[in-house]
Amino acid sequence: MEIKTIVEDTKNFIMNLSVSGKKIGIALLLLVFVITGVYLFMDDGMTVLLIDDVPVALVEGEGQVEKAINLAKQEITKQKEITISGHNSKLTYDRDTVNKDDKPLSVEELSIILQDKLDWQIDCWIINVDKKPVLYMASEEDAQCALEEIQKYYLPEGEGEKTTIESVEIKEKVEFIEGKGSLNNIKDKKSAVEIIAKGFEEIVKYEVQQGDSLWTIAHANNMTVSRLEEINPQLEGIMLKPGQQLNLVEEKPLLNVMLTLACTKEEEVPYKTIYENDSSLWRGQQRTKQDGVKGSREVAYRITKVNDTELSKETIWEKIIEKPVDKIVRRGTKTMMASRGDGGSGELGWPTRNSITSYYGRRHGGFHTGIDIAGKTGTAVHAAEKGVVIQAGWRGGYGNCIDIDHGNGRSTRYAHLNKIGVSVGQKVNRGDVIGQVGSTGNSTGPHLHFEVRINGAHKNPLRYLER
Repeated sequence: MEIKTIVEDTKNFIMNLSVSGKKIGIALLLLVFVITGVYLFMDDGMTVLLIDDVPVALVEGEGQVEKAINLAKQEITKQKEITISGHNSKLTYDRDTVNKDDKPLSVEELSIILQDKLDWQIDCWIINVDKKPVLYMASEEDAQCALEEIQKYYLPEGEGEKTTIESVEIKEKVEFIEGKGSLNNIKDKKSAVEIIAKGFEEIVKYEVQQGDSLWTIAHANNMTVSRLEEINPQLEGIMLKPGQQLNLVEEKPLLNVMLTLACTKEEEVPYKTIYENDSSLWRGQQRTKQDGVKGSREVAYRITKVNDTELSKETIWEKIIEKPVDKIVRRGTKTMMASRGDGGSGELGWPTRNSITSYYGRRHGGFHTGIDIAGKTGTAVHAAEKGVVIQAGWRGGYGNCIDIDHGNGRSTRYAHLNKIGVSVGQKVNRGDVIGQVGSTGNSTGPHLHFEVRINGAHKNPLRYLER
């Protein structure tokens, strides 16, 4: 029934009353006018809807908003197959900012907006860890399933592995509690497992140490430099000072799951390498007499781990399926000597064998800091003694160059190489092949320039080479 009809019927009713009744009727008519005015003001007057104090839409009135809320609840229930119990958003209205030329939204349009903007509440199950709520699940079944899946999350992966869980222990106290939660916080089973395993990000403090850089700190903490800069807006440039405080992101799993597993799998069995001395080969030269072949075995382990950290690994039994075949290598013992030069103390071995074409000392108005040993391009160059490679690469006039530190302040240099066969930090033994003779850098032809340095000062190599 329309408001106009109600008012007209009320007037006709009053006209048919007695005098005393007319007084009561007039009062009733006034009440109808007041109610009608309020209704018209509330429902038909345009207003701006605010959700949590943020303007959202121009609407026709609170009645339209209620209709849109109900429609939004129906749509969410249909899409997600859950029941909405209400919302936890604050709704207010502002008629002072209404622009009369603007068109209010329809119920359907407003419903779409409300589906996204309102903090919808649903009945849910809360996973508490040590009495703290950490996850919200749509059902108790989902919560229980997520807890079961986290136990499988840490199982080893690999082809041919057979794994049995012998025991599971969760260190923390876990409870499932029925309650209400925000629809935006509800997690599905897969997401819940990932969150439990990886945890939430926490900001922790780090004190810059001597030698630190943004790159080394980011790399050590599984972060990118841009992420490190993002959480440290106070940084000015890339320079760091020892003692400076930085924010780091740390992920801590929500649960610590201790698993004891019985794991059976097939593994390769490595072959052994056996060396045989061969006097027909030069020291540092090697020839393979027999190729090695890996074997295989079936082995059972008992593994105890907390999350991804292995605490212990015990071999229960093993069965050899195929035995490995040893690799046999012939290793040269023949000593290398230059064809000229008396040799020295024998502390160092000759890096290659051939004649000396230029000695240590003054030469062409300058000073020759080593000896030159003739050789064809590609001839093997050997380490004069065991040590650690401290330089391997291009070095100006030396061309391709290798420096080896032998300890106690002694080092050797091998220059003009055609090819470098070692890298910085690599450990070598006396006689190991480290490169090839060449003619790189300031060189008039293929040869090896060889230097001996004691505490950085060059010395005559012939004083140290074996006779």
